[in-house]
Amino acid sequence: MSSVAKAYDVIVVGVGAMGASACYHLAKRGVRVLGLERFDIPHGMGSYHGHSRMIRLAYFEHPDYVPLLRRSYALWQELADELGRDVIHITGGLMMGPPGATVLEGSLRSVREHGLPHDLLDAAEAMRRFPQFVIPDDYRVLHDHMAGLVLPERAVAGYAELAMRHGAELHGRERVVSWADDSRPARPTSVQTAAATYAAVRTGGALGDADQQSDRKANAGRPVAAGGQTTAADSTTTYRSATTENPGNEVNAGGMANVGNHPAVADGTTADRRTRTENSSNKTNAGGVTVRTDKGTYTAAKLIFCGGAWTDRLITDLGVPLTVTRQPMAWVSPRQPDLFPLGKMPVWIMEHRDGTNHYGFPVLPDHPGVKLATHDRTEPADAETLDRNPRPTDEAAVRWFLR
Repeated sequence: MSSVAKAYDVIVVGVGAMGASACYHLAKRGVRVLGLERFDIPHGMGSYHGHSRMIRLAYFEHPDYVPLLRRSYALWQELADELGRDVIHITGGLMMGPPGATVLEGSLRSVREHGLPHDLLDAAEAMRRFPQFVIPDDYRVLHDHMAGLVLPERAVAGYAELAMRHGAELHGRERVVSWADDSRPARPTSVQTAAATYAAVRTGGALGDADQQSDRKANAGRPVAAGGQTTAADSTTTYRSATTENPGNEVNAGGMANVGNHPAVADGTTADRRTRTENSSNKTNAGGVTVRTDKGTYTAAKLIFCGGAWTDRLITDLGVPLTVTRQPMAWVSPRQPDLFPLGKMPVWIMEHRDGTNHYGFPVLPDHPGVKLATHDRTEPADAETLDRNPRPTDEAAVRWFLR
């Protein structure tokens, strides 16, 4: 391999939900972009996979998310149109809970402030309209007409495909080992993968959040759980899996996972077509960033981190502690399968009296079983050593909720 580092305008570390989207939008604007992913593209080692991720317009976390969500819906549809295949399904969504429940009151606040289409139902009416559920008498149900699900693996693969069509270069199975901020020689920082070394310019002083992202500590964008005192379908567990997740990791904004997978940018400015003049040769751009991987060395004017659960390993000076948790998901086979397919069953969140939740999805045509999980953060974990095998306690956490 040549000792001269290959130069780009922007390097994106992590090509998952946010990274693939970033590569696509940059390449579409004419930016010379390199995406580095230590696993496959897409893969099942992070927090976006699982065949379905919830998207909601009546956001119970805070009404301020609604304008971002409206934009995200438009971007998902743009992606589907350009690909020529679906990546999002609008199913409607039920937000259920007892009086004072956060999931219910927060959703009501969002629909009232933004005039969102919805229905507010008592338990009897909700069960009449949605016979998949058994709901306690004192629960209320908000029906969010625009809630639905994103197909995350298809979305990531689609963004990656389109990014390459627009000229992006994507490297799978290439681990970043170190990176160095060449604009701050007194305090070198470096990112290396198992494949190479890469560089980018950092004109801003501190690492900043990507456009349209919010406080990392916010508990928003997370695939919220739904559960209740008594709920859901007659079923038996058929398959279970576990995923790493930074709390707040629902895929919901223009192909980017929210909060837990914040892309951190090693530059305070936005990359655009003008960056083409900044890195016109295959030489390291003085004042830029150099990235080393397990396969090579690269330089760029800007560096974007979309490392998900591995972010704190990539950016040790971020100054924001990230807690990675193990989030099991379950798929169950209903006794009345005709009630639960996509097109009949909405996505849903049910809050219990103790404040915990379960959430779930309809059966997808190409994946058997009703998907459900809890919203609990569970125990802290390390992305490198996470136990991804299902445990009896994982099954118990969802089985009690089923009838």
